[in-house]
Amino acid sequence: MRRQKRQPRKISTYIEVRSEDCRDNPEIMVRKFTKKVRKSGIMDEIKDRQYYKKPSAIKSEQKRRRQKLINKLNQKQEELYNYSSLSKKRYNRRKHS
Repeated sequence: MRRQKRQPRKISTYIEVRSEDCRDNPEIMVRKFTKKVRKSGIMDEIKDRQYYKKPSAIKSEQKRRRQKLINKLNQKQEELYNYSSLSKKRYNRRKHS
């Protein structure tokens, strides 16, 4: 079984901001444009493609992100299940002077 080559992510290179939508205010137009650029991910993609990354480095980065997300979700789940025990611990604390 052969591995298929990954297709690079397609980036929308066309971003449009109309003056009618912004009440002919150039400051609002610039803000809307930067927001659309940030939302589309163009700048992030440019930063990623600025230097070559080895496939092994990309995989290790993805693995690190995945593990970080799993740890975060496990921590949230643990907090939900142990909520009652946490509240008891808070009330039982005494200040030693």
